[in-house]
Amino acid sequence: MFSLLIRRELSFFRHLYKQYRSHSIVTQSEELMEQSSSKLYNCTNEQLSTVLTNLNTLSPKKLLKNVPSLNETQIKQIITLKKKLGGKFLSFDNLKRLEQFIGNMDHFCQIVSSIEPQIEEGFTTKKIHIMPKLNSKTALNIQTAASVEITPPFIYWSTLTNDFIVKDWNYYETNIDMRKVRFLDVYNELDSAINEHIPLKNVNALLIEENIYRYPNLNLVPYITTLQQIRSIFSTLIHKHSDATNNLVYHLNARHIQQRFNLLVGNELTSTELYVTRMLFGNETFSDIKVNINQKIQSNYDRAESKVKYEHKVEEKNQLSLNIDNDITSNYQRSKNARKEPMANCLLRTIAFMELVKSKTRTKELSNTSQETEDEA
Repeated sequence: MFSLLIRRELSFFRHLYKQYRSHSIVTQSEELMEQSSSKLYNCTNEQLSTVLTNLNTLSPKKLLKNVPSLNETQIKQIITLKKKLGGKFLSFDNLKRLEQFIGNMDHFCQIVSSIEPQIEEGFTTKKIHIMPKLNSKTALNIQTAASVEITPPFIYWSTLTNDFIVKDWNYYETNIDMRKVRFLDVYNELDSAINEHIPLKNVNALLIEENIYRYPNLNLVPYITTLQQIRSIFSTLIHKHSDATNNLVYHLNARHIQQRFNLLVGNELTSTELYVTRMLFGNETFSDIKVNINQKIQSNYDRAESKVKYEHKVEEKNQLSLNIDNDITSNYQRSKNARKEPMANCLLRTIAFMELVKSKTRTKELSNTSQETEDEA
């Protein structure tokens, strides 16, 4: 009995000693990291934060103009790296990846940090083309919006409330075969899917992407032409559904949505799926949207990111709070990569639309408040 107590005591003290050692090592590592980061490229943390901000906000033309040591090849390499990172430089460690094609990083960081940061416009000043136009009166009646799109054979949708709660985010597989498209078959299949499988009855607004088709390769003409036909039928049926339920259908310009979330690097689009994955499971400072997941799980992506424990992150202000259930995010994670991109598009479209709804609502409320003040006076 006595020996058992001794063993337990020794085990307890070993545990305490391990905790002390681990805490000591972590503290020393943090101090070393802080010292090394403050000396990175002979710049202070504040200067390095300015470098990250400028690399994220300045256009390639402005960078080329303001940094004489850069050439067009290096600008293209910066853009390529930025796209690989999901359209944004997130940390000081990301800057180190520029060393491979920018010779003198000390000189580069000193010059870029001296450029006056370009203040990103708030959402209310960013133009998003919507047809029909959304006015303050209509915005007051919108409680829930659903974004829908089709990339055969799948129909994708996301439903969001004006409190930024994701109610639904999913897809449905139709029987449409792109190799054998017959108008009547496609019409009946889509009509059945919209009425029976896609939950759009309890929404106030339906959102569709305003598509502009391009033909970069003549071999794509038959596919894109067929896709246009299917999407035209789908759009017609969505309008038909809205007439039956007295809901409005809004067409949103895709490029403006991409600009809202800084997904455009020059004229090229970065991965929407990667952006949304980082927004949901990565670091909260990745975007201006703070995600609250009920019973948040750790994804493979999150585990990979957690290896870099001491990354210095750029602080973002005015974060929008998005609430989403764990089951919904799990469904997104389980989806194949080809389906994640359109799912991500749907989610960002509803977020951008609801932001506009909220800004219109606030404008109306402020107008009413000022009118009441004038009446009282």
